[in-house]
Amino acid sequence: MPQDRPQRFALIGIRLAALWVAAGALFKLFAGTPNDLPPVVRGLGLDPDLIFRLAIAVELTVVFAVLLRPRRSWPLIVALFLVFDVVLALLVGLLVRGGGVTLFAALFSPDVSCGCFGSTVTIPPGVMMSIDSALLVLVLASRPWRAGLRPLAPVWVAGVLIAAGVAAPFAWIPPAEWNPGAEGGAAKQRYCVIDLKKWQGELIYDTQLARIVPEPDSLPADGNYVFWRQTCEHCAEHLRRLAETDDMSRPYVLIRLKEKGDTPENDGVHLKPSGGHVTELDLPDDVEYVLTTPADLDVEGGIVVRTREGIGVEGEGEGESELVPPPDPK
Repeated sequence: MPQDRPQRFALIGIRLAALWVAAGALFKLFAGTPNDLPPVVRGLGLDPDLIFRLAIAVELTVVFAVLLRPRRSWPLIVALFLVFDVVLALLVGLLVRGGGVTLFAALFSPDVSCGCFGSTVTIPPGVMMSIDSALLVLVLASRPWRAGLRPLAPVWVAGVLIAAGVAAPFAWIPPAEWNPGAEGGAAKQRYCVIDLKKWQGELIYDTQLARIVPEPDSLPADGNYVFWRQTCEHCAEHLRRLAETDDMSRPYVLIRLKEKGDTPENDGVHLKPSGGHVTELDLPDDVEYVLTTPADLDVEGGIVVRTREGIGVEGEGEGESELVPPPDPK
């Protein structure tokens, strides 16, 4: 009937938008990590594991709400797509300013991913922004506020499914704390969050690092510990500067975060400190490490006195922790 056409049009727009959001949420739920979050989100300084799980929970909540109770919930999908577009615009601006790329490359280069579908699917920011904006226009063009939309399920059913959407990322995704002693070891973990700020003021032998490296007692009690990845351009630059200014008076511990895609061909680090004062460690690639590299910490008398993350990486929330003096030996 003619009077049903506005309702059908509105439902088509809302359902297409909801299914698109659901696809991204499910990819992140089953295969994503906090490393997929856009830099502008990681730069907020909040717990990346919590933000990652909350992002999935919000997306699933909106999906169930707008599919089952579209008349009252359609503004949620509109607000969500507006947030998506703002975050993507900020990401593109960050790539242009700090990444040394053109606007077109930041928008459509196949080497740049927005992370919206996790690490398994690469979608350039411009493509994702175009799809999000098109769906947003489709929802608004259908004028759902005038379509007389009817609920598709009782309130209690919608409530149960929304609660399940909130709980899913917290129940399904394994804990982010490194636990090599658990059954199956690190293989059961998808990612491990390394929060250097929590190490500040602790003995290096009591930190998370001591549970990862094979021989923690061999860690030097003084020196500069540097975390790096071989595919990280900022890591290559930071290690090069350290090598050029190294007078061999200070110990270095160079900790490589191995990744499953590492090959001799994609190793971009060609110069780094070397010699008897340098200790090199390779962390296993059983999990994906959530840490913005290059990162480092200073250790004095076995105590972590300073930490930094995302050194030289614009928009990553780089920050130096407050200095903590070593404890008085008296």
